[in-house]
Amino acid sequence: MNGSVGDPGVGGCSPWDDPARFIVVPTAYALALGLGLPANVAALAVFVRSGRRLGQALRLYLLNLALADVLFTLTLPLWSAGRWAAALGPGPPPPASPLPPCAWRTG
Repeated sequence: MNGSVGDPGVGGCSPWDDPARFIVVPTAYALALGLGLPANVAALAVFVRSGRRLGQALRLYLLNLALADVLFTLTLPLWSAGRWAAALGPGPPPPASPLPPCAWRTG
């Protein structure tokens, strides 16, 4: 059964006992950020400067691909922080809603 945050885990193990979850994955994200961001920014610069050497459709495709990679790579620190936040447990309770719970229901 899946444990919730704050659950000691399966067999009494803490969530920190899984090194892949909190060491390997954030390290891979950091490596992807460190290598991917400069490489994709360089690729963007090359594709912008190589105006007529590539066909118009290919150039546009490669520009969009490199830009999408840059934007995705910029989200990796957020993914890594999310893993650490999940490991640290629940934060403070969410602020009270101005609506009662029955107002959330539709239908």
